[in-house]
This record gives sequence, structure tokens and C-alpha cells, in this order.
Amino acid sequence: MIRVLRTSGYGRETVENFRQFSKHSILHTRRLISNPKILIRWGSQAPVNFRVGHEINTASSIYRASNKALFRKICRLNGVKIPDTYFPGEEIPVESYPLILRPRTHFGANNLWVANSPEELETVPWDYASTYIPKDREHRFFCVSGKIVCASEKIPEDKEQIAWNHSEGSSFQNLRWGNWPLKAAKESLKAIKITGLDFGAVDLIMKGEEYYVLEVNTAFSLTGEYQPECLAKGLDYLIDYILENGEKVYFPIPEEVNNWRDLIHPAIYERN
Repeated sequence: MIRVLRTSGYGRETVENFRQFSKHSILHTRRLISNPKILIRWGSQAPVNFRVGHEINTASSIYRASNKALFRKICRLNGVKIPDTYFPGEEIPVESYPLILRPRTHFGANNLWVANSPEELETVPWDYASTYIPKDREHRFFCVSGKIVCASEKIPEDKEQIAWNHSEGSSFQNLRWGNWPLKAAKESLKAIKITGLDFGAVDLIMKGEEYYVLEVNTAFSLTGEYQPECLAKGLDYLIDYILENGEKVYFPIPEEVNNWRDLIHPAIYERN
């Protein structure tokens, strides 16, 4: 039995979208009422009182990604490229302003404040602050088992907005393999690996040729048919591996990346 455990209010439609492309019979629930052979956590950190064979995305890995302040600390410790980030009590150089202030958990453009001076740090509750980067592009890489299954680029209605969110009129369009910014794509795999997640969606911004990881999402949207189909293929590959070998598979990140073939998941494109 394979089940998806999701948080109430999040992911019902998305889970249904990728379930229809999976070759496995996957049930989804907000509460676990039996002991599944494989449990896929869709952003849920809920405790489980049943014996589970294998978990795809553990509660602890989801916590490391969902606590955005903790995630930035882990990135800084592991050399993942992020905007200059500061935490309460740290000295902030004057040249780092303006800063984007956020609480440890947030969704979309909610709870986002701009501080132009040290005095403004006292006006709102925040858990981490990062230097504002006027981005040129924003990408999302959907990753499974250390490889990328698909990628998209966010198209803003207004490029001058700080947050390019769907609620503000932005939309995603799929990014062709040959158009992947390779250094950024590789960095997305590093970002998700340090959380311990088996799958997730990594958001990065680019300014010129420079790239910066923003966050890893554990309960993300999938648009159209291409994205849920790609995710289903990646998860099916992982499920098949578990059923055959009794353990999960995680591909190493290549030292050298020459083209998209070095990063793409074998369930999407298999080298001859």
C-alpha cells in the first residue's frame, strides 16, 4: 500500500494531478489510519502512530526546508549560494540594505517586509533578513532523488515587484532542457540534498549570470500536465527502487556539468 500524507488545506488538487500519471495505486489522506508500505509526505510533518515501511520525505527533512530561517542557516553552513542573509543579533553592514525581512515560516508573498535602515528592523517581527536583489529571472527546479525531473521559469506581470507571485499576476512556463541555466540547476540539487528531502521544488533567482537559492518547497503546485507527469515518473522510479531493493535511491551530484543530460532524472531521459 502506498499513501500520500498531506496537510489539511494544502495539495489536494496537486496530489490528484500527479496520482493520475503514476503507474502505482497511490491513495492520499490527511490522516494515516493504517500502516502503509510506502508513505509519501506532501509537506506534512504530522506524527505517525503506525509502522511505516519507507518514508519518502521524512518529517525532519520537511522541517529543515519549511523553517525558512533554519534552511538559510543550513545553506550558509554548507556553502549553498543564497542572498546575503542575517539573523537577529548579527551585525548587518550598512551596504546590505535594503533588506527583505521574513518570519521563519511563510507562504508566497505573505509576511514580507522591506527594511531600508537599521531603525526599520524594529518595526516588524522577523527571523531572517536577506539583501534585496533586483532579479532578472526566477526559476523553479523540481527534483527527485538527486536529479531534476523538470523546470519552469516564472513570468511576472510586473518585473519591478519584489515578489513575483501568482496572486500578483505571475505565471510559470515550462523550461526546455536545453535552456536550463546549468550552474543554477546544479545548485538546486545541492540545496535540496542538504535538507535530506527525497523530492521538492527549489526556487532560485538570477541577476545576470549570478544565481541565488531562495527556498525549497515541500508542498508545491504543479501546473498543466507536463509537471505532474514528470513528478510521477520520478516518484515511480523511486518507488520501484524501494520495492525491488528495500531502500531508497539518491543519485550523487556530478562534479562537472557539461549539459542538461548530467542533471536530468533517468525516468525522464535515459542515456543510451
